[in-house]
Amino acid sequence: MAWTKVSLVCPICGYTRISTNPTHPYCRRCAKYRKTWGNDEGARALLKLAKMPGPIDIDTRKEFIRKYATSHTVTAKNMSTLRASLRSAGYTGRFVHTRQDFVLQTANRRYKESHPNERCRCCDATDNLEAHHIVPLKWGGAMEDENNIEMLCRTCHRKEHRRIVSVIRTSHGGVERFRNHWLADKADEFRQLIGR
Repeated sequence: MAWTKVSLVCPICGYTRISTNPTHPYCRRCAKYRKTWGNDEGARALLKLAKMPGPIDIDTRKEFIRKYATSHTVTAKNMSTLRASLRSAGYTGRFVHTRQDFVLQTANRRYKESHPNERCRCCDATDNLEAHHIVPLKWGGAMEDENNIEMLCRTCHRKEHRRIVSVIRTSHGGVERFRNHWLADKADEFRQLIGR
């Protein structure tokens, strides 16, 4: 018995392939997405999400899971499955945990674009630069105030945050004095404490 080869176009992604089974029009990748995310609509939504520019925040991922996952509940397994599906669909961006992370990354990118020739304040490096907030945002620092931002390489950035916590822990009042409050009115006191 001779098999007849036919040209099939995947109804989800438009990929054209040659197959001997005309009853199964989906490409292998979209068939897997349909199985994981319920149906054609879920697979299309996944491919659309994978084409998003910039980071995908956690609220967007939770909404997707509630709508398309078979259990309709947000679990660690569903989150992990969604990240893996997005990566296999070609998403190359970052996954951020909160809306504030998304806003912070946008502000950092804007600062870097407006200061293209900056170097690390500590070691003079030009690679892997990050915008460091002298007064941390969670302790009342302003997000886009240029007086509160300096460029540090990734290594120096981590060291600086460890140094700040260490200085505050050994100071009168400790970390709790600054943590978990909007303390813009104490920014000057904070800078003095950490030697800025």
